[in-house]
Amino acid sequence: MAKYNVTYSCGHEGTVQLFGKADARDRKIKYYEEYGLCQECYKKQKQEENAKLGFLIGGSVADTLSEKGEIQICLSFAGDTLPHKEEIKALGYRWTAVDASQMAYMHKPDMGWVKVVPYEHLEEEKEKAFAIGAKEAEISDRELANQKERYQEMLSEQRIYKRNLRKKAPRDTSENLEKQQMYEEKLRSLCPVEPDVIRGKYWNEKVYGKAGRYSIYPDSKRFEISDEEATALKKYLSDRAEYRKTKKKMEEEGFVLPAWA
Repeated sequence: MAKYNVTYSCGHEGTVQLFGKADARDRKIKYYEEYGLCQECYKKQKQEENAKLGFLIGGSVADTLSEKGEIQICLSFAGDTLPHKEEIKALGYRWTAVDASQMAYMHKPDMGWVKVVPYEHLEEEKEKAFAIGAKEAEISDRELANQKERYQEMLSEQRIYKRNLRKKAPRDTSENLEKQQMYEEKLRSLCPVEPDVIRGKYWNEKVYGKAGRYSIYPDSKRFEISDEEATALKKYLSDRAEYRKTKKKMEEEGFVLPAWA
């Protein structure tokens, strides 16, 4: 190990610490001189690249289930994140390795703003990211295929998890049977059906305006709705949230979800 003074390709000088045989060190020094950048120039280059890339949000299927057996999505911001640092932190993201597996074998893993969420919360989290100016990152066909394959793998793991959970289900006592029935009746009463005004459309789940002047943005286009439609949409969101909460509670207590749920 030894320290060497080098002149980077940007013209600035610096000191580097090199290991290995003499010829390997010479090759490294030559690389720094022809292609390397000093820390400040490298930082500036990355900032310019990020600004050109834009402010992006992307995600991938996590390779583990949550403690509750949920399929998880690892969301991360990329590109021009610096101007949005505080907004990103406010959304619950933390600065860590984008790919947690790199922590095991890389001294300096790829870092970024990361948040792991249940798959069913994906759209909600993306809307929060869009609200602070992020755009969805594009992925290659190959990566899309990889993500689909991983999702199927996690579905298989989830089925095993639920099967094991059913083995631990409460005994068929009259009390537990009544509770199972109670849960199923509650799910039926809450089972959310999309109102006609948003059916088959992309909606950000927000109702704007006030009585007599309500509007929504299905497929990103402004659309005026009646007070009755606004009330129906708000009830739909409330019922759906309660429906999901009830399903989770059933699973946590070991009760079996009905096939239609």
